[in-house]
Amino acid sequence: MKVFLAIMLALSMCGQAFAYDKTLAASYESYFAAFDGHNIPKALRQVPAAKIIEMIRAKEDFVIIDVRTRDEQSVVAINYMNTLHIPMNEIFREKNLARIPKDRKVILTCKSGLRCTIITLALHHAGFDNVYAMQGGIAELHRSIGATTRFRAN
Repeated sequence: MKVFLAIMLALSMCGQAFAYDKTLAASYESYFAAFDGHNIPKALRQVPAAKIIEMIRAKEDFVIIDVRTRDEQSVVAINYMNTLHIPMNEIFREKNLARIPKDRKVILTCKSGLRCTIITLALHHAGFDNVYAMQGGIAELHRSIGATTRFRAN
């Protein structure tokens, strides 16, 4: 009898291990259908750091959202005038979603580009069509800004 109960318990646990949210999986299957071959860079919604420098120079109206932790933000800060500092683990709170503009381009960034790409994809999937990830994150932005890079105040 004990062996039978152990087998039943093991089988019931295996069923849970293989269970998943089928509705959510279907939603992601539909969303990630665009990620095929040559469409991947566009589907990832990434903007190269060099393009962001061009956008700043051209005085384009866009917002940067820094999704790094508060500790990371305290060491290396982004001082661009239209920057929101919303850590990754706080971005999907209702009050923070309400802070994300829907009427202009929004560029998310992090240290290397991985976290901001994940958050960008999730926000886009949730209905934010104007969000993009800074390819390579702040590390790539730093490499793209040389000693001769200048931003004029006027």
